[in-house]
Amino acid sequence: MIRGRVAVVATLLLGCSWGLLPARAAPSEPIPGERTAQPSDFWKRPTANQRLAERKLQDALRLLRFALDPLSSRLRVARPRVLIQARRQLAALTRAFPKNARFWYWRGYAAHLVRDETTTLRAWMKVWTLDKHHWGIPDMAFSLGVILAKRGRYAESVRIYQYGMPRSARLSTRGIMASNCAESAMATGALTLAIRLYRQSLRLRPRNNSAAWWGLMVALDRRGLTW
Repeated sequence: MIRGRVAVVATLLLGCSWGLLPARAAPSEPIPGERTAQPSDFWKRPTANQRLAERKLQDALRLLRFALDPLSSRLRVARPRVLIQARRQLAALTRAFPKNARFWYWRGYAAHLVRDETTTLRAWMKVWTLDKHHWGIPDMAFSLGVILAKRGRYAESVRIYQYGMPRSARLSTRGIMASNCAESAMATGALTLAIRLYRQSLRLRPRNNSAAWWGLMVALDRRGLTW
């Protein structure tokens, strides 16, 4: 009896495990880092539509894993077709469940793989609106900041970088984000903020950071200051 209970508890614990998954990594099954339910509704029984949607999501993620598999001999021919199919499935899920941040995240992820910046921006900004504590925020912030800056939306780029930077686990990534954020801040005329961010970038990433050194010198020159 005791062994049976221990086995049941162990099975439940293994089924509920999660960690972090960076956006650039291939999705795995089960997906580490992704909570299948929020704590408030963890014990609620999913509806038939939710179970069907979950199966469709897992099907789409299996397609993404295949597309990202570097060892697949069929990859060169099949990758574009597989990505199109995965993106169609994820788009259908976001239409059926427009308030589900998980579906929007993976839709943006799939779009990011094919450099579809318009869809990536729309999907990940939707995640940002629905769940600012989503586990993919640090990686999304990096990409969103770049896309927004390229489109001249510098103030939004600064805001997103500043939110995502302290949530990134890697110091080198924080250093790059700080430098990028400083560039966007310079474009808005916020020289004091840009100088602070460039110095922060150099503290976090003292080597191979010529962009931050150059940006800092330009910002100081514009302010009439010296090193």
